[in-house]
This record gives sequence, structure tokens and C-alpha cells, in this order.
Amino acid sequence: MCIRDSSNSQQVSTILNSSTIQVDDAVIFDKQGNLYGSHYMGANVYKITPSGNISTFVTGMNTPNGMAFDSFQNLYIVDNVGNKIRKVDSSGTLLLTITVNNPSGIIKSIDSDTMIITQYSVNAMRKMAPNGTISTVPMHFGFPLNGPVGLCYGIDSSLYIGNFTDRKILRYKDDS
Repeated sequence: MCIRDSSNSQQVSTILNSSTIQVDDAVIFDKQGNLYGSHYMGANVYKITPSGNISTFVTGMNTPNGMAFDSFQNLYIVDNVGNKIRKVDSSGTLLLTITVNNPSGIIKSIDSDTMIITQYSVNAMRKMAPNGTISTVPMHFGFPLNGPVGLCYGIDSSLYIGNFTDRKILRYKDDS
């Protein structure tokens, strides 16, 4: 006898199946349900509407990977090898370009439009104000960033950082 518990089942749907468009890195939804995805070894960020229409949203990047929205639905895009973070509005118009050495991840702060960014090659985490001003995040002695790339918040609002090089996931707690 086989008993199936439907409360633990999952539904999987293919959103993008294209031989010409590649989304292989960051993905994020906006408030309207549009999905944005980047092609790391390409130059583009794509927009996929809830009805399935696909368009190039931003182009001309080197290695787009991390993405985050602010409260005004401006999209910040990390360009790792391009050493830039770009801020674009909801139509894809460039608003701001910030030069940053090897930015690798980005997430909006929980309580403001300040962005938290990671830098891959210098093993650092920084804060970036909405105007592009960058400041250092206080780190505990020996905090083992090692090619930090991924950022997310836990259910308790703790910030988690994924290290690419040593494959560790770290929880950051700001004691300031």
C-alpha cells in the first residue's frame, strides 16, 4: 500500500526553455510577478513576464550575477568581472553606476534601501547607500569570508553568506 501525503508535495513548472536565451545565475521577482534572470558569462539580464513573454531588460554587462530591488523597484545588478554595480529603474533605464572591485552578491537591508554587497576577490562585505556611497561592514575577528557570493536572510532576519571557494555558509550577526 502506498500512501501519498499531498501536504508535502511540490509542483515544478518550466518558466524558461529557450535555445537562445540563457539564465544561469541570479533570479529575482519584482512586485508585479516579473522574473528577472542573469546570464553570468553573457552580457544580459532578461525579464520574463507572468504570461511568459521574454525580453532583454539590460544589456552591455560583463558578468551579471547578483540582483536586488530597493523599495522603489529599482533593480541593482552586480557585474562581477565588470567591477560595477548598476542601478536601473523599472523600464531598464540606467540611473547610477558604481565602481566596485569584484562585486559578487547583493541584498537589500531589511530596514532601509541600503544594499549589502560582497566582494569576491577581496573577501569583503560592504554597505552601499542608495546614492552609491560605500562603507565597510564591521567584521568579527577571523570571520572567514572566502569568495563570498550568495546572500539571503533567514526566518529570524539573520544574514547568511555563501562562500564559493570553501563552500561554507556563514551566519553574520552585527554586534554594533
